[in-house]
Amino acid sequence: MKGLPPALKEKKRYIAMKFIADREISKEELYEKLKEYLLELYGEFGYSNFRIIQFKDNKGIISVKLRDLEKTKNAITLISDVNGTKVVPLILGVSGTIRSCRKKYLGGD
Repeated sequence: MKGLPPALKEKKRYIAMKFIADREISKEELYEKLKEYLLELYGEFGYSNFRIIQFKDNKGIISVKLRDLEKTKNAITLISDVNGTKVVPLILGVSGTIRSCRKKYLGGD
């Protein structure tokens, strides 16, 4: 069975972000907190699927569909604490490919 042609696939965007915090936040903690905020803001109907591509040293990349980009960015900016640790989220930028996202915003290849 063949997959969908590129013209029919939904476009993805990659959000580069950074958290300023006293301790290192784990990928799982971030996933749960972001999921919680998305459900709180938009409910189950407006919930956007996302995937954390990489997260290390409080910096990372999240993959979302283009139609859910603004919802996810809003939820990220509202995160103020993760398991009792105060955090300040910063969205470094949005890109169309993982490679350019890493290169532009996280300083790597």
